[in-house]
Amino acid sequence: MFQSNKIKKLIFRSNLYDSLIFSQALIEDINNSDYYNLDITDIESALIDKIFSLVKNDLPRKYSTSKDTLFIISQGYITGGHTRLMENLSQMMPNKCPLLITRTTEDHVINRLERYFSTITKCFNNKDDLVYIQKLSNEIQAYEKVILNTHPDDIHTIIACALAKKINSSMKIYFVNHADHLASFGVTVADVWFEISLCGQQLDKDRGFSINTKKSFLGIPINKQKNQFFQPVSYNYNPQGTSFLTAAAAYKYNINENNSIEPLARRILSLNCANQISFIGSGIETNPILLPLKNTYSERLHFISSLPYDEYLLLTQNTDFYIDSYPITGGTAFVEQFINGKPCIGLRSNFYGYTPLDLIKRDTVDEVIELLTQKPPTQGFISDLQSKIFEVHGFENVKYRFLTTLYENVFFQNPMVEYIPQKPVNKSKKLHISKGTRKKGLALDKKMLIKLLTLKAFGKK
Repeated sequence: MFQSNKIKKLIFRSNLYDSLIFSQALIEDINNSDYYNLDITDIESALIDKIFSLVKNDLPRKYSTSKDTLFIISQGYITGGHTRLMENLSQMMPNKCPLLITRTTEDHVINRLERYFSTITKCFNNKDDLVYIQKLSNEIQAYEKVILNTHPDDIHTIIACALAKKINSSMKIYFVNHADHLASFGVTVADVWFEISLCGQQLDKDRGFSINTKKSFLGIPINKQKNQFFQPVSYNYNPQGTSFLTAAAAYKYNINENNSIEPLARRILSLNCANQISFIGSGIETNPILLPLKNTYSERLHFISSLPYDEYLLLTQNTDFYIDSYPITGGTAFVEQFINGKPCIGLRSNFYGYTPLDLIKRDTVDEVIELLTQKPPTQGFISDLQSKIFEVHGFENVKYRFLTTLYENVFFQNPMVEYIPQKPVNKSKKLHISKGTRKKGLALDKKMLIKLLTLKAFGKK
């Protein structure tokens, strides 16, 4: 792998604090660059070896008690899908499980999480990395099963898991790859790698390192009754005027590889002088991609930074069509609206395969408009699509896959492989090292960093 051995040596021979912050900054640059030719398993291994060499004489010879299952999350959020995914998984367990939170999380989020877990332990970094990792390891080592829902850069928790496995050799770690469009620390400690999309599966295949652990498809559960997945959906575009809604974090609408939602939004607004589009998302009102549209269609283009949930539901009920965010998909909001009976549209992008509803998306703006105005999907197509959606997202179906893997060691293939084509990853040829990472790297080894930055595979940023 490209220069991973040099970086591994650089990390191993530097002081602990500098090694950790450089590694976290580096994985952020890897993800921001879409660069896949650097083996992060080498970085993980170097840090694990480094910590183990420092604490091996202090490790207990065996774990004190044997408990069943622990959930771990880096940081909980009140919005977005990552914390919701963990909450849903916790409800599938035979009994309530304990939760370990490894980064500062707001009290009102913890109050919400108390509904789902038997106990919540907060173990935050006190700026002494070695003590922090040992505390985490002490919390983890007593469990037979550990379900990781960690952030991509949460190397402290991954190292703590590695130490815990050295003490408790029967422990199994299940990594929920909830941020699967990114590279994540955790590959070296996971016994099972839970996949949630085709996009993530393809990225894992195309990365510059191999995930040698067992892989099993999980999917994103939607906690609704089976009959709700089969509500009537009608694609009736009103030529007299139609209201559209799209909701996601503002960054999901940013231009990616020259792809933007602006041309689709412009065509929809130009179709009819009564058409309206509402964008909901934090920071959406200042997104520069959409400002030209706002100047042209100020009365029919609405930006809403946030809405109380009840008002959001009311707005969706009074909307005719839902548009998935683009070029980055909006997550479960897209398919949830469809399950609620709302016709959905969207453009295909490199972020794909999170839901069978991708089959309703089109490659071009013209094809989306044709779907809206001339060739709506047939009822047979919609019925078949609903069955596929239930197979992937039905709560009981995800629960079956999850628990069967957890307790019977059975692994599942992604059913979407059969009907959604996988795409090759557009790899970047250069790893753009940010100014912040360079500054952190100087603390490790100035000469080594300069050598790395002068190599052709590293770009300036």
